[in-house]
Amino acid sequence: MTVLRRSTLALFVGISLLIHLATPSAIMGSQGDGVVLVLSGGGTKGLAHIGVLKVLEEAGVRIDGIVGTSMGAIIGGLYACGYSAHDLERLVMENSILDLLYDRTPQDIPDASLNRLPKGRSGLFDFHFDKDHNRVGPMGGMSATRLVSFLSRVTGERFQGGDFDRLRIPFAAVATDLETGETVVLRRGNLAYAMRASMAIPGIFDPWMVDGRLLVDGGLVANLPVSIARELFPGRKVLAVNLSDMGVKNRREIRTLYDVVAQSLNIITAPSIRSEASKADLLVEPDVGRFGLLDPGGYDRIIAAGVEAARGLGDRIAALSPRDGAPPASPALLAKEPPVVMSVQVEGLPPEMARDVEEHLRPWVGKGLDMEAVLREADRLSRREDFVSVNGYARPRDDRGVDVVMSFQRRPPIEVSVGGYATNLHSQRWMSLSGVKRDLISQGDVMEGQFRLGDHWGWVLRYFSPYDDDSQWGMALTAREDEISPSGMSQERWKRYGLRALRYSDNGRTRFGWGVLVENVDLKDSRTLTGPYLYLYHDGTDSKQHPTRGYALEVNVWSPNLDRVISRTVFNRYVPWGDRYRVVISGGLETGDREDPPHRAYLGDQEELYSLGDSPLAGDQAAWLRVGISGTVMQTWWGRLDAELFGTAGMVMNRWTRTNDSWEVGLALSIPGQFFNGRLMTVYDKGGNLTFGFSVGDPIWWNSPLP
Repeated sequence: MTVLRRSTLALFVGISLLIHLATPSAIMGSQGDGVVLVLSGGGTKGLAHIGVLKVLEEAGVRIDGIVGTSMGAIIGGLYACGYSAHDLERLVMENSILDLLYDRTPQDIPDASLNRLPKGRSGLFDFHFDKDHNRVGPMGGMSATRLVSFLSRVTGERFQGGDFDRLRIPFAAVATDLETGETVVLRRGNLAYAMRASMAIPGIFDPWMVDGRLLVDGGLVANLPVSIARELFPGRKVLAVNLSDMGVKNRREIRTLYDVVAQSLNIITAPSIRSEASKADLLVEPDVGRFGLLDPGGYDRIIAAGVEAARGLGDRIAALSPRDGAPPASPALLAKEPPVVMSVQVEGLPPEMARDVEEHLRPWVGKGLDMEAVLREADRLSRREDFVSVNGYARPRDDRGVDVVMSFQRRPPIEVSVGGYATNLHSQRWMSLSGVKRDLISQGDVMEGQFRLGDHWGWVLRYFSPYDDDSQWGMALTAREDEISPSGMSQERWKRYGLRALRYSDNGRTRFGWGVLVENVDLKDSRTLTGPYLYLYHDGTDSKQHPTRGYALEVNVWSPNLDRVISRTVFNRYVPWGDRYRVVISGGLETGDREDPPHRAYLGDQEELYSLGDSPLAGDQAAWLRVGISGTVMQTWWGRLDAELFGTAGMVMNRWTRTNDSWEVGLALSIPGQFFNGRLMTVYDKGGNLTFGFSVGDPIWWNSPLP
């Protein structure tokens, strides 16, 4: 009996030991084996964390956990996924951080034909409201949705999602609840959203919604979260990296808005940081005071500062942990056989819209998880104009299966924008007022109204039904006054009114519509034209905001009374040139009727050639081709200054026989932006004229020769 009891006890202890060894805590080592990293916030100064990680890898320090705030959460989350310090340095050097943060560039092919879903205009003054008409934004200068897409892609390659303890290194991100002021420690769910929420500096970035909580930068409550690390990982030594400048800046050092923001954060967080720093077993403080909160470059020097600070503590770092900590270079802990998808769940959408998405993704249920397919679907959905961002991840279940989660950030229910456009290149100048209302009749529908007042007036009212799978209906009422003085022809003025209804099919990258368009034209007499209308738009670019490769194409074709074809086709092709430049090849073709002023093909009326703005060429057909080389010459947190060297050639034809042509070359400087979009340019044209031009605001081209 005694022997049996001893055998039973031994068996019980053995089973318990095996269970213990299979748990995450055992995977990351017993108490005291490794260290826990605490990485503070600091904007682009946070790249110094990469330098510190380099030294830790060289010293073979074992890392049992990472707790990060703001930029520390981004660097820490990526490192926890399995990216080595070298990998992180490569990501930084190959991707401009400010380009990822700055997502206010207007689309290169504007929605002139009004067939794409409205996304809210970007004007001089923008206002957002909730469904009860309470103002809700904008809440920051930038939404940083490009950063979310980037983080979703790079983390999705190595981490399916769910519990952050299942990462190669257990991880936690610190954020602040904007409503209650509470510290929020994010340890599960959507990793990209957790990192994005942790770095939402108030006033600069929009807050981010996670699990129904509106979150901002964790630096407000715990910029150096040592106490949180000790609570999450008891018994382990803590190595903290502090990037905060707790000294007082003088007035000469406070020169810009982000200097004010940085100094304000320093004042708020200094007492907490001093207290937290004293609780760390070892504190590394890279000398990054000379760098800004959001610097556009010098990242190699920031990383080097981290290396220098850590190597200065070499002996103390080596004493923290045994030399058995191999750098994380392999993917996260994924099973050899993909887990089975048990369900598809949707976050951030109203019930009816969520059911439609779940139904569309239901074929995934019961099959092995394909994270590449999840990321592709998230990218496809994120290109629809009614969503700010879409992120997909897998949430592990106790039965070893996973739930695939699609997390959406929707645009506000109501958006109002006051904007305008002014230039010295032609006579078209105006002020505009636009408004967008979502969920008007049913969940997922949208209505937009625009009114333009200036040298010529115009208005648009359009409505799109909710998506039925990938299809929807759209209707538009348009009215406008046009006046034009073509080269070699008399000035003409007319009014036109249009009504169209189309059925659209939209898979995210390609949008196709077919239907009917009715137009009434008032030119000397009134006449009504009716005919079939086709629309096609394809976005094959790598980015909606600032494409560097791929192409985009838009085609509009209308046959009034079935006796002629009126069309406009435009395209852009993007080719990267080195690390800093891109080549843009663009052009188009219009077909119309030279004898009918409202439906002529005009070259120059929409700035196809800047030098033809006041006297465009007219014919039955017009074609143009433009080649530009552009790059960013200066960049700050609020935007960038782009330079472009370009050349454009075009011609007009009668019955497809060339009758006139022109060309121009020039240099343009532009400041693309959501609140301000300006250009300065110098153009030399075929006639030997040198023109100095400017424009301010975003033009609203209502697609002549189409209604």
